Amino acid sequence: MSLKPRDTLRSAFSPLINALQAIAHWRGIEALLSWDQETVMPSGAIESRAEQSALVATYAHQQLASDRFRGLLGEWVALETGKPYPQDLNALESAFLREVYRDWQLATALPATFVETFTKAKARSQHAWIEARKKDAFSDFAPHLESIVALTTQRADYLSQGRGTYETLLDEYEPGMTLAMLNPVLDDLKSETLRLMAKIRRQPERPIFPLHEKEWDVQKQWEFSRMVLQDMGFSSEHGRLDASAHPFSTHIHPTDVRITTRVRSHDFLEGLSSTMHECGHALYEQGLDTTYFGTPLCAAGSFGLHESQSRFWENGIGKHRAFWEYYFPKLCALFPEVIRESDFESFLAAQNQVKPSLIRVQADELTYNLHIVIRYELETALFSGALSVKDLPGAWREKYQSYLGVSSPTDADGVMQDVHWSCGYFGYFPTYSLGNLYAAMLLDRIGQDLDLAAQLRKGQLLPIREWLRTHIHSVGRQLSTQTLIHQLTGSSLSSESFVHYLESRHLS
Repeated sequence: MSLKPRDTLRSAFSPLINALQAIAHWRGIEALLSWDQETVMPSGAIESRAEQSALVATYAHQQLASDRFRGLLGEWVALETGKPYPQDLNALESAFLREVYRDWQLATALPATFVETFTKAKARSQHAWIEARKKDAFSDFAPHLESIVALTTQRADYLSQGRGTYETLLDEYEPGMTLAMLNPVLDDLKSETLRLMAKIRRQPERPIFPLHEKEWDVQKQWEFSRMVLQDMGFSSEHGRLDASAHPFSTHIHPTDVRITTRVRSHDFLEGLSSTMHECGHALYEQGLDTTYFGTPLCAAGSFGLHESQSRFWENGIGKHRAFWEYYFPKLCALFPEVIRESDFESFLAAQNQVKPSLIRVQADELTYNLHIVIRYELETALFSGALSVKDLPGAWREKYQSYLGVSSPTDADGVMQDVHWSCGYFGYFPTYSLGNLYAAMLLDRIGQDLDLAAQLRKGQLLPIREWLRTHIHSVGRQLSTQTLIHQLTGSSLSSESFVHYLESRHLS
């Protein structure tokens, strides 16, 4: 199933589109400054970078909130209600105006002085987080986090439109998602995960390849990862791969998408998984329709949908048996001193091993969602007033011990392990689990059009990318994520497909 052939936007929209494109370029500059800060910026430049980032972010915000933009948008919609004036809009034009109006509403709700203040605070907080992690000193980071929580609460107050604080934050990342929709799904996912964990513990142990006892040459790991990236369809002419302490992706323009990964000599799978994960994000950005660059028609549907693409590739494809039937011989040829053809079954068992751990980004695909549930429960408690920043480390340890049976002796690998809170990304974490659920639903759906196992055994990844580009990437924000998923799969959001996927992969 695919969308009907594209309508087009009438030429009269050109002044509005030109204004949006100029704003998008400023945001691209802001993204480039952020990428530079994460990769190569000298640490002593943080104050000047905070000023630069704030200047650019504030200017982009001012353009969207300006009287000029208000006038351009007001030619097409009633600014009080968002109702369009023309009666003869096609589907693309209706979606265009709906989403531009949403973005304008969010922007005009925030005073420019607040945008400047928040941007500076986030840059300083992120730097403080990096330094506090090095010293395992949560007390050094706590004042910055308290400031970010207060500013985030203030931001939600500006944007709320009658909603609660956390639901307002969630809606920014997953438009249309409510706590009434999310809570039952996460509750079910949590209980099903705990049930499967108990069931897996009762299974006979399988021989596991000793991945962490081997020395994997770092340069050869880069070579292998770049080969897989190329096979996935990542365009090196329109993107680049670099190293960073925390893997991430940055989109400046569909023709300039940057990803980073982390490669370790004693953990081959972490490097490859991180690379495929971030490449999934990059393929989404590279697959957007540049015809409408700067508009919501050239933007991802939601953070959860974006995450579905990274988890689809990282786990659905990258841990598939047929994927390794093609790539395992190549791995053996590259690392003959580390791994042999006879190790295939134990190698597969190693990457599909279910073992509770402390670190989210290193978690297996089953227990991963408990990491997200913990963060979600802490966030909602934080913004409801039931939890204070100073009590976060203790609450973190209690939940990890309760849900996963592990507890970090340090805050660096505990409450400070993720960058998100230092940047004010509250409401973001649930989209990771939503991405897992969407990915499983899409994996079921794509299997109806493609013989996935046959494609993977031949190393043919491009047909998979093209399916995603046609049905997901090029759609932009024409449809809400919930509508798009339902249109493609015939089902509403649930954990059912994901639970079945986990059972088929991890239960013998």
